[in-house]
Amino acid sequence: MSNNQTMTPEQQIENNKQDLDSKQPEIDKSSSGGSENISAPSFSNVVKYHSANYQAYSDPKPKLTGVKPIFIKESDFFSNKSPPKELWITHVEIYKALEHKIKPQFVRGIQRIKQMWRIYLDNEEDRMLLLTEGITLRNKTIPLHSQNPYYQKDELLTTTIRVKNIPLSADDGQIDRELRQKNIEVMSINRERLRVDNLVTQCWTGDRLVVCKKFDTPLSRFLTIGKYTARVYHFGQLKDTDMFLCNKCQLKGHNIHNCPNEWKCRLCNQNGHKMLECPIFIKKKSGNQPETQEGEQQETTIDIDEVNSKYEESQQ
Repeated sequence: MSNNQTMTPEQQIENNKQDLDSKQPEIDKSSSGGSENISAPSFSNVVKYHSANYQAYSDPKPKLTGVKPIFIKESDFFSNKSPPKELWITHVEIYKALEHKIKPQFVRGIQRIKQMWRIYLDNEEDRMLLLTEGITLRNKTIPLHSQNPYYQKDELLTTTIRVKNIPLSADDGQIDRELRQKNIEVMSINRERLRVDNLVTQCWTGDRLVVCKKFDTPLSRFLTIGKYTARVYHFGQLKDTDMFLCNKCQLKGHNIHNCPNEWKCRLCNQNGHKMLECPIFIKKKSGNQPETQEGEQQETTIDIDEVNSKYEESQQ
């Protein structure tokens, strides 16, 4: 017995309507007027085509890598003040600030949660670079945190140090040994790899990225490691101009070529004259002259006596 015979008349009519809807073309031309009548699609077709189009044109979900995020505290920028809404930091500002340091296509996410920003990156090299140099927002350099600063009770505060001008053939243990002598606890030492066409290669650049516990006294720009003189960078470090000592006024922050101050004597620490013009220096120099003249006369007499004695011996 067929299925149509077991159906009631109402079910058969409904079944025939569904068959006609499935077989009916989208455009029919009537025999009378020849006009086009567009048939309405069924509900099942609408759902099917909508889901297909949504999957085809929707953006792919961003895939976050295993690289840990870095954090920005708004209190580091506003100094624990509550700024008005028009002065709030925006996503666009942070994105443009990152563009000056790394390639923007490697930024996976910028998120704000409770007055703290999280930045998700694509690789560890860019993360180390940002932790070392920080970013500039509204002409102000702000630090980046490697860990959530609000959950630091049981975690370590870290600082990233970039070490340059050390040959690749040199052992990284020399860097570890030198930093530990300065009471800096080293956690890891990584070698930076070269980036070509926005892709990280297996070629090393020679720079070492040292992750260590946070320390109070900043390092100088130049550091002797073994038999090499390394150039060192880390956030919070003094600038080169802050370390210059002027030979003219004996103050730091500039050199003799752009010194606006007057001369300061290195012997008596008085302003207004050089060391060569200092009365103390002139007095010492004049007091040593007679002694030097007497010494020269004694040396000449000794030389004459030696010549005479040698001459007498040769005559005998």
